[in-house]
Amino acid sequence: MEKPAALEVREITHLYKSSGRGDAGVGFAVHLGDALCLVRPNGSVQVL
Repeated sequence: MEKPAALEVREITHLYKSSGRGDAGVGFAVHLGDALCLVRPNGSVQVL
């Protein structure tokens, strides 16, 4: 049985004004005990 998500993100869409291209329908879930890492625009990594 899967643990309930501590954080769930659904249907994120980002389009760039210059080209109209981007990502659509992106989602993810983070469960208790999972590691979540964010990569910032300058390349630094933050572990949550």
